[in-house]
Amino acid sequence: MKKFFLIALLFTSSTIALTAQTQVISNKRAESLSKPHLTPAQRVEKRVDQLDAILGLTPEQKNKVIAIQTKLAADLTATRKEYGKTDVEKFMAERKNLFQASSQEIKAFLTKEQLTKWRNYRTDQKNIRQNAKNAATGAKTPANVIPKTTQEDEFDFIGF
Repeated sequence: MKKFFLIALLFTSSTIALTAQTQVISNKRAESLSKPHLTPAQRVEKRVDQLDAILGLTPEQKNKVIAIQTKLAADLTATRKEYGKTDVEKFMAERKNLFQASSQEIKAFLTKEQLTKWRNYRTDQKNIRQNAKNAATGAKTPANVIPKTTQEDEFDFIGF
């Protein structure tokens, strides 16, 4: 009788735990789906504001960035329509090429100080992500470790 009671209790508690865990996952999905989707123009405006806050863009530079980012948004939309979900690898490769091209256009008119600010910002962001990843996995690494990067790192885009 005790064994039956313990088995029933174990089964009930594991079912409750599994149901609660499923609800947490469902809530996260619902939150991500309920986030407002920005239009391409809103994404451009948000990105230009971000870059201005980080780099202190001049009005002339802002106008150039707006033009480049608007073209990038249009190109990404066209690429997404062209490849859709049929060929994800080609889409990702084309997306990377578009980001690199727009990034190079922007970097061409930034000052040395702005480029330094940008690289410092990217390094800080990488460290933050690495520390968060280490905290989540329980890995112990020194806090002052800077990830190895090249000057033209694949994530060194000045794009979306």
